[in-house]
Amino acid sequence: MLGLWYLGLYTHPAVRSWQRLSRLRGMADGRPWGERLGQRLPLIRRAQLETDIGRLLDVAGRDGSAAAWLLRVAFQSGLALAAVLLLDALALLEGKTPALPPAVGLLAAACLGALAYLRLRRQATDRQRALSNAVSDSLPHLAVMTFHHRVPVSEALLIFA
Repeated sequence: MLGLWYLGLYTHPAVRSWQRLSRLRGMADGRPWGERLGQRLPLIRRAQLETDIGRLLDVAGRDGSAAAWLLRVAFQSGLALAAVLLLDALALLEGKTPALPPAVGLLAAACLGALAYLRLRRQATDRQRALSNAVSDSLPHLAVMTFHHRVPVSEALLIFA
């Protein structure tokens, strides 16, 4: 039922026509609903900026998409959960009590995901700090080139690039 609503099968044909025309004429707001909500609520916008995996990957200089990173972290967390559950299964096969409760496996998986996110944030912060230092170190040289040597700013930037 929800899928049919999402596909627009319950929407009146005149409304669908208006939506199509507004998209074609550029009058429709094509941003995702989360971004539109973030525009109205600064707290949500800040949370989106802080947790945007794609942006963090770009800032950290790592290749790959956010979906690939999330799949890799989910796979690693699943392996941690499976390892703990395997230890419990082996203990039960030997007739002993389980070494660890299953909640420990879930906790290990959650901690592994949180550590991966924190590692990505740290890499992004370190790279952003290094780039900021490099730019601030080059600004005095840029000022000397543009003021004393009369080099246009665009050419001086090309020289430093």
